[in-house]
Amino acid sequence: MKNYCEFLRQRNEIGRTHLSKKLDMACLQLLDLIVIAMHERRELSVSDVLALQEVGSPATIHKKLQILRDFDLVSASFTTDKRTKVLKLTYKSRAYYDEIEAAFRLTQ
Repeated sequence: MKNYCEFLRQRNEIGRTHLSKKLDMACLQLLDLIVIAMHERRELSVSDVLALQEVGSPATIHKKLQILRDFDLVSASFTTDKRTKVLKLTYKSRAYYDEIEAAFRLTQ
């Protein structure tokens, strides 16, 4: 438990450095879901995210996605068929997760 608590402390510290203090838990949860999908080499569309009831209502999720886009943490681009927007991490959010990964490795 000591290592996990240290990791959480470091993650919060990294978050204060890389992320805006205006991001709430729903925004962070969405960001985590996007990074998990990218890690699993899955494309996560805006429609996929809007269907995630555990995060909130579609209206809430849409607002949180807009906040993530406004803070340059997520981008949305059309697929080849021009009907679906796929979410991707930006350089800024990748740097955040790279630091979290480094902190995780140090606590093991």
